[in-house]
Formats: sequence, structure tokens, C-alpha cells
Amino acid sequence: MVLRRKPSRFGYTMILILCVVSACFVVWREQYLVTHDYEKKLHASDTEKTTLAAQVDKLSKLVEQQARVLTAQSNAMASLEAQYQTAQRSLAALQDKHRSTRARARLAALRAEGLRLSQKVITNPSEPTPDWEFEAWSQATERTLYTLFHDEQVQDFNAARNAVLTYARNYYDRYLSRSGGVLMEEEYKELQSRLIALFISVQVATLEKFSRNLKTIPLKD
Repeated sequence: MVLRRKPSRFGYTMILILCVVSACFVVWREQYLVTHDYEKKLHASDTEKTTLAAQVDKLSKLVEQQARVLTAQSNAMASLEAQYQTAQRSLAALQDKHRSTRARARLAALRAEGLRLSQKVITNPSEPTPDWEFEAWSQATERTLYTLFHDEQVQDFNAARNAVLTYARNYYDRYLSRSGGVLMEEEYKELQSRLIALFISVQVATLEKFSRNLKTIPLKD
């Protein structure tokens, strides 16, 4: 139109080829840009993946280190717990031994005092022993038993004491009946001394039994 010439077939062909080439170039350019963008994103993703992998590796090493520390602490705690339990058992054994030793010493003192009273009554039947001595020994015995032992053991001691009291009363009644209901003063004192000595001896024997069985008899805390 500019040259005022009639277009030829060649011109149309060239224009068509130029349009096709241009269209192909545009398509190739868009595809190239898309591919380049994907490559950039992929590279960034690889970089991020590498960074994350490094962080994961670092965290894994830190976790392993913490796990070793926790294992060491757990072993240390287990060792301390074992030592604590051993110390508790040792302390309990020492406390039991101390209580047993203290109980044995107090029972021995009571037995010695009871034997002294029994010997005094037997050797001097004409000179009655003051009642306060018997009361003091009985009170000390009862206080010691209730302090060291449980009610079951104290009931055993009281049962033995009641049994010997019953025996002493029956023996006195039989002896009195055989004597016609009348006793001389010296005979009465001698009989009374023997029964008192028997009463004390039974209690002393029961205390000795307690002392021998301290390992099996439960003591109060």
C-alpha cells in the first residue's frame, strides 16, 4: 500500500513466515522464562533443603548429646537412690540394734533389782521388806514394759503375773487349811516370804524371756 504496488505471493509468504517465526519466538521465550523461574525455585528449594538438613543434623547431634546427659543423670540418680536405700536400711538396722540394746539393758537392770528383792525376802523372812521397794520395782517394770513393748507383749507379762498370783493364793489357802486355819507368826512370815519371792522370780523369768526374744518381739518406735 505504501509503495502502491500489488502484493505478490512471495510477499505474503514472507509475512506468514515472519509471523510464524515471531509466534514461535514468543512461545519459546515464555517457556524459557517459565523454565528459568522453575530452575530458580528448584535451586532455592535445594538450598533450603540443604539448610534444613544441616539444621536437622545439628539438632540430631544436640538431641544425642542431651540423651547421653540424661542417661548419665539417670544412672547417677539410680546410684544415689540405691545408696539412699542402703543408708536407710543401715540406719534402720542401727536403730533396731540401739533399741534392742537399750531394751536389753533396762530389762537386765529390772531383773537384777528383782533378784535382789527376792534374795532379800528369802534371807531375811523375819524382817519384812518395805512395801515402797516392791511398789517402786513394780512401777518401774510396768513403765518399762509399756515404753518398750506393744500391748500384746505386756498382756503376756500380766498373764504370767496373774497366774502366779492365783497360784500363790491357792497355795496359801491349801497350806492354811492343812494347818487348821492357824499359823504361827514365824511360819506365816516364812510362807509369805516364799510366795513373794516366787511372785518376783516369775516376773524376773518373764523379763528374761523377753530379753532373749528381743530379735523376734516387735519394739515400739
